[in-house]
Amino acid sequence: MDWKNSIAYLCINDFEYSKGFYEKNKEYKVRMFLKADAGNLYSEYADKSWYLGEKSLEIILE
Repeated sequence: MDWKNSIAYLCINDFEYSKGFYEKNKEYKVRMFLKADAGNLYSEYADKSWYLGEKSLEIILE
């Protein structure tokens, strides 16, 4: 997570997997849920878009 720039990076270690996943699923809307260190609740974060970046999948947060 890059909180300062409102970007989440996914699948950083395997670009080929990221590319295949994105090509199969790019028409879907992303829903991202994060869990805080303590507690059982997840928070949903609104996203503007997602795309295949140079090294990973990138989700632009609102």
